[in-house]
Amino acid sequence: MKTQHTRSHNTLVSLHIKPPRKPRDHAINWTIDSNVSLVDLGITLFEIVGETPAHKPDSPFEVTSLMQVMNKPSVNWNEDRIIVTESAWPQWRGISQSRFAARKGHYLFVYDQDLKIYNTLIDRNETNPLPETDPLAKELSIEITQFFTDQGLTPWSPPDHQIIDKLYIGRRIFPNRSTGKLVSNAIQLSKETVLG
Repeated sequence: MKTQHTRSHNTLVSLHIKPPRKPRDHAINWTIDSNVSLVDLGITLFEIVGETPAHKPDSPFEVTSLMQVMNKPSVNWNEDRIIVTESAWPQWRGISQSRFAARKGHYLFVYDQDLKIYNTLIDRNETNPLPETDPLAKELSIEITQFFTDQGLTPWSPPDHQIIDKLYIGRRIFPNRSTGKLVSNAIQLSKETVLG
C-alpha cells in the first residue's frame, strides 16, 4: 500500500505496514498498490487506539480506515475516489496561492491554469500528460475541474519570474556557506541572471 502526492520526489511517500516480527508471521506477506490519504491513516490510528474521530457526514471526501488490510490483502474502499493533495508552500512564502492536485484511480490531475492529467498506469514517473485532444482527457478534465470548483478552489498560477529568479540566486549563494565573498557572488549571480 502507498500514499502518493503531487509530482515531486519530495512529496511521494510510500506507506509500509509491517506485521509483528514473530516467526509465525514470516509467511504473511502481501502488497497492495493503492492510493490512500493521510486522513485515512489518521482514521486508522484513531481506530487502533479505540477512539472515534469527528467526521463531517456531508464531506465530499471519502475517508476509510486501513484496518482491513492489516489482516488480508484486499481493500474495502472505492479505488476511484478522489484524493486531494495541497502544497501550501507558495502561499506560506507569500508568492502565490496554494497548489492542488488530485488522484482518482490511476489518474493524477495537477490543477494548474493548464490542467495536466497523467495516466500513472502507463506513465509511473508522471512525465507525459495526456494530450488535450484525447477524448478521455477532455472527459476527465470536465469532471475534475467541476470537483475543484465545487470545493471553491482555483487553478494555480505560477509566481512572477522575478521572484523565482530572486529565490534561485539566494539558493545558489547560501548553500556554499562562504560569507567572505557573499557580496561579490551576489553581484556576479545577478549579472548572470540578467544576461542569461
